[in-house]
Amino acid sequence: VGQLGEGGLFAKYAPYVLADADMTTVVAYYTDTNRTAAAGFQTLSRPSYTARWFDPATGRYTLIDGDVHPAAGIWFPPQKPCGDDLLLVLQANE
Repeated sequence: VGQLGEGGLFAKYAPYVLADADMTTVVAYYTDTNRTAAAGFQTLSRPSYTARWFDPATGRYTLIDGDVHPAAGIWFPPQKPCGDDLLLVLQANE
């Protein structure tokens, strides 16, 4: 999907975001310079998602919310909890 804010003043601070075609899985990579997303995740097609942080240094997940309900297909992620690299994983609930 690309980088939120690509080409803008805050592009180097925005996470890189990838998603599958039906928006059941969305992954955002936050580097150590990223703290917040420039915008919400849009075009989310499912009524409910599980949101987790994944720490690639430890291989561990931390639950953000097990029942995220996008409003009109949009969800605004929380601020990243630390200054390290993290991935935000948004997975549709069945």
